[in-house]
Amino acid sequence: MASHITDFYNGKSIFITGGTGFVGVCLIEKLLRSCPGVKSIYLLIRPKKGKQIAERLEELTKNSIDDQRSNNSFPGSKMLAMYANSVPV
Repeated sequence: MASHITDFYNGKSIFITGGTGFVGVCLIEKLLRSCPGVKSIYLLIRPKKGKQIAERLEELTKNSIDDQRSNNSFPGSKMLAMYANSVPV
């Protein structure tokens, strides 16, 4: 029996900011593990500490928070990076 959360996210796309931080990585890992029907996850990523967004996304897909819970790396085919740049206000 599927949960209401799994049913809700089935076939949907999700937009996440802060996905490369600790909480964001936990959220992404949980969504991918618990909601296999998610269509895609869009991540808003900024270049940081000399790393471009492609490098940061690659690090995210190769690493998981807890190797005990996740034997596989993130399926990068569902994650798409979107370029973000800081804009002074």
